[in-house]
Amino acid sequence: MLGLKLENLKISVITKDEEFGVSIPFENGLNIIRAENSSGKSTVINSIAYALGLDATLGPSSHSPFPNSVKYAISKNKKNKNEIGLNVIDSFIDLTLYNSANIKIQLRRYINGNNKKITVTDENGESIDYFLGSAGNIGSAKNDRGFHYWLERFIGWKMPAIPKFDGSEGHLYLECIFPLFFIEQKRGWSEIQANTPSSFQLKDIKKTAIEFCLGVTDFQKRNEVEKYKKIIAGLKIDWEKVKSSLQTLAELHNLKIEFNYDIDSNEWLDFSTLYYLSDGNQTPIGQFVTSLKRRIKDLNYSLQGWSFSAELDELINSRRITTRKLILVSERSDSLHQSMIRIDKKLKLIESDTIKYKQLRRLISVGAENGIILETENCPICNTNLKESFTAANEHNHPLTIDQNITYLEEQRKFYLGLKNKTKEELINIENEKAAISTEVHNIENKIKLYKNEEKEYLSTFGEELKSIAELNITKNEYEKIILQKEKLNKLAESISREYRNTYNSLEIAKKDLREKVSSYILNSLKEKLIGNLSDFSYQNNNINWLKISEQTYRPELDGFDIVADTSASDYIRIIWSYTLALLELGIEINEVKHGGFVVFDEPRQHETSHNSFEALLNKSAEKFKLDGQVIIATSIPSKEILPFKEKGANVIIFEDGEYMLNPIHQ
Repeated sequence: MLGLKLENLKISVITKDEEFGVSIPFENGLNIIRAENSSGKSTVINSIAYALGLDATLGPSSHSPFPNSVKYAISKNKKNKNEIGLNVIDSFIDLTLYNSANIKIQLRRYINGNNKKITVTDENGESIDYFLGSAGNIGSAKNDRGFHYWLERFIGWKMPAIPKFDGSEGHLYLECIFPLFFIEQKRGWSEIQANTPSSFQLKDIKKTAIEFCLGVTDFQKRNEVEKYKKIIAGLKIDWEKVKSSLQTLAELHNLKIEFNYDIDSNEWLDFSTLYYLSDGNQTPIGQFVTSLKRRIKDLNYSLQGWSFSAELDELINSRRITTRKLILVSERSDSLHQSMIRIDKKLKLIESDTIKYKQLRRLISVGAENGIILETENCPICNTNLKESFTAANEHNHPLTIDQNITYLEEQRKFYLGLKNKTKEELINIENEKAAISTEVHNIENKIKLYKNEEKEYLSTFGEELKSIAELNITKNEYEKIILQKEKLNKLAESISREYRNTYNSLEIAKKDLREKVSSYILNSLKEKLIGNLSDFSYQNNNINWLKISEQTYRPELDGFDIVADTSASDYIRIIWSYTLALLELGIEINEVKHGGFVVFDEPRQHETSHNSFEALLNKSAEKFKLDGQVIIATSIPSKEILPFKEKGANVIIFEDGEYMLNPIHQ
């Protein structure tokens, strides 16, 4: 399927005094643009890629692909070397084209001014601006207002996600595809796909671009293959980490390790074995620990064991519990003593107030009037300041009488005396409990002292044997921990190996499915057309019929090597012609093959390619693509060699020597 058809290219350069420009029409089949060198030929050719936002197909430079004549100052007369050019105010490119659905649009992109946008105008004159370039995750191929996003859909291509070098997935950009169709003069002839950009960090980008065009790959399955490859690569790293950890474990403890399995080993035994080394002999660490346990058991059996260890431990624990109880009881005792002090203080205050009120009652009963004060600032019961505690008295409030106060105070005295007796009784009980617990603690301490004295005598008698047992236990515990670490690493190794095996099987199935998706018919067709073109273009290698299309690169190879390895410079140019035109032929004939619809050759007669070969290129292009497809060739060969092709149906545009292609436009 052919994606695009070019109709017209127009370059406009505006100065203060006048406008310069050139308009190049395109037709099906062969289009030849003839002009001498340094006349603007490459400017015209580069404008096609530039108008499509495909600057990357013109080479790796980030600079504008245009000369100063369209950016700063333009000259009228090529022959006048001393002419001062006119200052360029503005310059832009208009490219008119169709897609496969025969929808016509015009693209405009500025050379001067804002060149990061492209304006798309439809047949109704409605225009929309789209941006180029990217800012972070907002790229022109990923956003619906991005030009490449629009162009992909206008062409009718769905670009796949493909692996990047960092393991993530990236977008297959149009700039990676069009170097197969667009061969510019400076770098384009160095090899097939010479100007494929590498800045996108996409893996196998040249192969992927050809796969996409030929339609021979299910990219979803290919990404699945890459996913499994990435998992396997990670598992291999994890496997080496486990091996390194086991080696480190052995070295830290002066052990020897045997780990004789690779990640794809078929063995499902214990993955690693550690050996204890002694006197030149090696013993598996498990057997070594078993021997330690046996020695500890024998030593314990031979000793006259001290049988009170459990009793001593129990007494020490009992002392801890009983001491805690004693602390709690003592705290309760202290609290009751404080309560008794507060009760006694309250009773004294009540007794004092009662005496005062009784004295006052006696004075009143004998008729005394002088020196009697009935007002008081504090309450006789709770001693609270009355002015702070009560509101102002009024006529409805009546204070207690003296007799009522005395009665109340006596009731209070009875209450606190009862509370004191109850507290005293509780205090006696607590003190008794405290004494009992103190006695219990003392008895426990005496027993502990007795046991410890016995233990000391036992240790003095059997100290060396006990020390040996303790050291053996420490060693045993240490090596048991090592065994646990080793077993943990073994389980991890087994898990990694099992996951590797499952992933590897999945990878093989995915690779098989992917191989089955490769169309041998398309590859054979590419091979046949390539051989036919090479023969037509007088390719010199006698083994041409042995040429193959590599399943690894989808490029031509002989005897297992890329064809360029044993090819002269001029023959390699023929290979580029042949391969590029073969892709265009397949795009016309096979619907699964995706092609841009046009081929651009800027100065294809490189390295003194013979006149006959070049003529064959022109003839084939004129005849083969008369009905569909476009071959655009820019050349500086003499006009007389070009004109005959006009009679063969080619669209021939000639600019004579001594003139610029960009000329003043007269209104």
